[in-house]
Amino acid sequence: MIAEEFKELLSSLRGLGHHQRNLAKATLNQQTDLPETLEVIEARFELNPACPHGAGIRLSRYGSASGLQRYSCKSCRWRHRFLAGISLGFCRK
Repeated sequence: MIAEEFKELLSSLRGLGHHQRNLAKATLNQQTDLPETLEVIEARFELNPACPHGAGIRLSRYGSASGLQRYSCKSCRWRHRFLAGISLGFCRK
């Protein structure tokens, strides 16, 4: 969607009633597919990996936790999942 169209969509949401807003929220929530989202985030992380703790770029794979890949930073030895440091850090696959 083009940015200008998106702005128009957002401004049109202001005119919705309570029931319509709840229906719009429910529709948007159904569209979210967490496993697909996690795959996209992990793929982007692997393109430009960096430690969220020490910003090191020398990472190695270090097993998995809750079905998600873990990494170990060779600079600071901190172990983390690719979600560390972002708002989805609580997610499980």
